[in-house]
Amino acid sequence: MPYLTGLRRPRTTRVIGLGIKREYRQRGIDAALIGQCLRAMLRAGYERCEMSWLLEENVLVRRIGEMFGGIAYKRYALYESSTELGTD
Repeated sequence: MPYLTGLRRPRTTRVIGLGIKREYRQRGIDAALIGQCLRAMLRAGYERCEMSWLLEENVLVRRIGEMFGGIAYKRYALYESSTELGTD
């Protein structure tokens, strides 16, 4: 119904997190999960998928995104303060 009021249907989706238990890694399970999700997404009419919250050192999952045509377009850095916050 909102599409009748001029609102457009979303064309993109987002995978916020993907984790595989250590003993099941490097068996293709992650690629199979992403592949199934992408196929379902394309059947539903979505055009793009964003994979977010990937750690820089998570090379295996980043490679899977690249296998499906993904590119890294943003990077964020987290910094830890070297001073403790205390009350005076």
